[in-house]
Amino acid sequence: MRTTYGNLKISIFTLLLCLSSAYSQHTQTIANVKIHTYKEIETRYRSAGTDTLKSAIYAAAYLQKAREQHNAEKMAKGYEYLYECNYKSDLGLVYIDSLIAISKNLTTEIYPALGYILKAEHYSYKRDFIAALDNHVIAYNYAKKTNNKDFIYEIKFNIGLLKKRLGYYDESFKILKECKRYFKENNYNTAYLTSLFALSDYYVRKEKLDSASYTNNLGYKASSLPENSKMRNYFVLEEGVVQYHKKKYRASIDSISKVLPMIIANNDRANEAMIYYYLGRDYIGLGQKEKAIPYFIKVDSIFSIVEELHPDTRKGYEILIDYYDSKKDIKKQLYYIERLLRLDSVLNTSYRHLSKKIIVEYDTPLLLSQKEKIITDLNKKDKLSLFKIGGLLFSVIVLSGFVFFYYKRQKQYRINFEKLLEVKEDHKDETVKIEKAPNPTISLGLQQNVIDTILAKLHQFENDQLFLKNDCTVAKVAKDFETNSTYLSKVINSYKGQNFSAYLNELRIDYTIDKIKNDPKFRRYSVNAIAEEVGYNNTESFSKAFFKKAGIYPSYFINNLKSDSV
Repeated sequence: MRTTYGNLKISIFTLLLCLSSAYSQHTQTIANVKIHTYKEIETRYRSAGTDTLKSAIYAAAYLQKAREQHNAEKMAKGYEYLYECNYKSDLGLVYIDSLIAISKNLTTEIYPALGYILKAEHYSYKRDFIAALDNHVIAYNYAKKTNNKDFIYEIKFNIGLLKKRLGYYDESFKILKECKRYFKENNYNTAYLTSLFALSDYYVRKEKLDSASYTNNLGYKASSLPENSKMRNYFVLEEGVVQYHKKKYRASIDSISKVLPMIIANNDRANEAMIYYYLGRDYIGLGQKEKAIPYFIKVDSIFSIVEELHPDTRKGYEILIDYYDSKKDIKKQLYYIERLLRLDSVLNTSYRHLSKKIIVEYDTPLLLSQKEKIITDLNKKDKLSLFKIGGLLFSVIVLSGFVFFYYKRQKQYRINFEKLLEVKEDHKDETVKIEKAPNPTISLGLQQNVIDTILAKLHQFENDQLFLKNDCTVAKVAKDFETNSTYLSKVINSYKGQNFSAYLNELRIDYTIDKIKNDPKFRRYSVNAIAEEVGYNNTESFSKAFFKKAGIYPSYFINNLKSDSV
């Protein structure tokens, strides 16, 4: 598949080359290498393996040769190699964008779809699953145009994995089973083994444990070749998980412990965390809680490094909280409560929004395509009456209307979001500017010195950010100003052009927007925590006030700000 079809890059455990961009320091070496043919340079690049310096030099030489010959397709491949050398860093994304830009006008079976597949892989590695899905969808559309079956199934497989990750197991199962059949028929061994692993995990989650063991056995036997030896370890790991669910805790510990050194050597943090989690659960099952606790602590140590865990491991935090509660160790109990809240925040962000995107951007267009095909086939065979066809068309129209409405709303949200980003820093001072109203004494029935005093105290109120207090009512503020509610309300209505509640909301929301834009730490708070921080007693009131002011909800603003900053 792709340019060397024997090695599919969709395995969730496939190791890309971990390289640096040191090639730029070796221009003389590059000049020497580029005199070779493309095939020779590619062979040397592949044979360099984990020699990071050599691999990077060959990749740069390949690209330089293509540039000099104005060969766009070879330039695209050169950028692909450079991405592989830098896939962990932001520089890798730069190379992908260059690949996409140079291949946009190519009309080949591979380009430009490959660029978007690589971009999706990059975002998946960064745990930005929303951006990953976006690029999968773009790549899928390009692959369909060229009828590139390999890419189509590669993308389907990755979307199947995302569905499984979200808990849509039955939908995921259908996709993964279809992909497994395609990979096996075309001898894509790595992809076939990965699909078996994913299917085994499906059977575990559906409590079909015998089917899971059967699938693990298939995968174990099929991974007997040396080049597939790493995958064999994962089938041993998965069988250890199966044994846990069968309550065969000793067998589970035996299987999982065997593969732990290899998982650590692969720097596979996600599955290392899963191993510690299941070792802990095994010892809990054996009634040895004291042996279990250190493993759950190790899970948290990994979370501190990677800021991402599988939802399954959440139970480990509940066990730690209960354990330290029983030990009357309040500090540690509180620590793990805070860690669990942090994990929930991460999981909620990653899974909820990705779920919505899968439904709207993948399933709905696919459903519409399938319905259109059904209508065409039925027309050819003349087996449906016009009434039935009309019903199907009506369904398509309704679905199309739903999609149109969704995208229109999302577009408006995006416009409102960008407007917030364009607001200058000094704009927030506009709402607190004190101006002189004409004939204030006549219009308000107040002495000028009373008005001036209230305006001065309002100015101080804004500068000291006293509006962030959650007990900020017109009566409370009037008391603090040593005046009464009626006087205060009249001055705010006349000089601020709004009632006290609207005035207070505007101050708070302007502060919130500025704080989210400029404080990365504040941006990581949950919406509930932000609401409390800026003076609201409940999230609903805060979200409504934010939407009224900004035209978008705070969660949308935060998540898009995070995505744009990647």
